[in-house]
Amino acid sequence: MRRALAYPGLPEISTLAHDRQVRAFGPRGQAIISHIAVAIIGLGGTGSAVAQQLAHLGVRRFILIDPDVVEMTNLNRLVGATPADIGRPKAEVAARHIRSINSKAEITALRADIVDEASLPALYGADFLFLCTDSHASRAVVGQLAYQFLLPCIDMGVSITVRENAITHGTGRTQMLAPGLPVSCAHRRSTANKSGARCSRRSSAPPIRMCRAS
Repeated sequence: MRRALAYPGLPEISTLAHDRQVRAFGPRGQAIISHIAVAIIGLGGTGSAVAQQLAHLGVRRFILIDPDVVEMTNLNRLVGATPADIGRPKAEVAARHIRSINSKAEITALRADIVDEASLPALYGADFLFLCTDSHASRAVVGQLAYQFLLPCIDMGVSITVRENAITHGTGRTQMLAPGLPVSCAHRRSTANKSGARCSRRSSAPPIRMCRAS
């Protein structure tokens, strides 16, 4: 068995380190995964887990954007963070964790808010976006960017409501943004236990028309 393969214009890949992915996507597919640039906006509990799994998948080029620093309350869900990281930018912590998985990773880590116009140019070199923030403003900005520049984007988030020391509502949402799909049309599964366990499937806001690049 060959341990490494190379294709013109694509990075060399290890067929042993990524054996299962190579079985699924083929050697060339894995080489493409290693070549594309992936941007992750929001490096909290969701975004840090996404960063870790993408690094394990073989992604080598990352753009990480988050305006916040690590706080004590983040440590129970922030992948790769330790108490020594309190006060350190979340994007830097995620970058360090990615490099612990792949020392050859190429990473741009920014402590910035994607809503600020100055941070948008960082996304122009991205091939794929993961939106992992808890801000409606950032979703609007990234959604517009994804549609105008035809960038595929996965928007995801988790919300938990606690009342009287009990979880009363939990919601998880994953939505694909891509040409031909509506911007804000997704189904969410909600679970509540206030008056007995129940689940309901509901639709979010109607589709929003976004202008596209001509």
